[in-house]
Amino acid sequence: MFAELSRLWAMIGPLDTFLFVLSRLVAKLTRGRVQLLKYYITAQPVPAGPLTPARRGQSIVVIEGTPEQAHGTPFGRPQAAIEHRLRHGARYVLAHLGGRLVGFQWFTLRDCVEDEVRCVFQLSPGDRCAWDFDIFVEPQARASPVFLRLWDATNAILRDHDVDLTLSRINAFNQASMRAHARLGAEPVGWGVFLLAGRLQMSVLSSRPWLHFSLSPSTAPVVAVSRIARARKTGTHVSE
Repeated sequence: MFAELSRLWAMIGPLDTFLFVLSRLVAKLTRGRVQLLKYYITAQPVPAGPLTPARRGQSIVVIEGTPEQAHGTPFGRPQAAIEHRLRHGARYVLAHLGGRLVGFQWFTLRDCVEDEVRCVFQLSPGDRCAWDFDIFVEPQARASPVFLRLWDATNAILRDHDVDLTLSRINAFNQASMRAHARLGAEPVGWGVFLLAGRLQMSVLSSRPWLHFSLSPSTAPVVAVSRIARARKTGTHVSE
């Protein structure tokens, strides 16, 4: 246990290590009825061209799926979550190898209405930002260029919509995901800590509204993530 905590301390720092331990303790003491989550909001540039080296991954077929296809695609996610995504305008790409589904990636050009916590990550059209989430590659295919081919397909769609920055929320304790995004140029631009206890949610955020309490989806906090990310990238001040 001490060795694991020391490793975490070295990787994510003392504050996030403390929150990780606290989240485990709270979940154990309440038998999962109370959850403590922390996310980092990252901003990743959309490259001008493909990430996959020439002539690599040509056997991997990546297409954008339709809303109708989503109902029969084995995402391995609760059907309610898929319906929630489609209802709020989310889109996705699918990667096939030898006719078999080996990966997928979801994204949206609209506000992201979170389904894990109550929060709306707001995208303003003038900020030329998108939101990406839930990228998955089958374990057997992770040595192949599936991951990069998914990103190439998504980035091509984003460029067609004049988007040059894609945002995401990453679990602060998931270092594998943090490293994967960092390799693609993602940088943290904010964070949020969420405490969920039954209907009550308390949010502590790195930007407006800072501290927020919610009892229903209709009272979810709204965070202007594209405005914040664009201001960080241009070095301008965001008025609060």
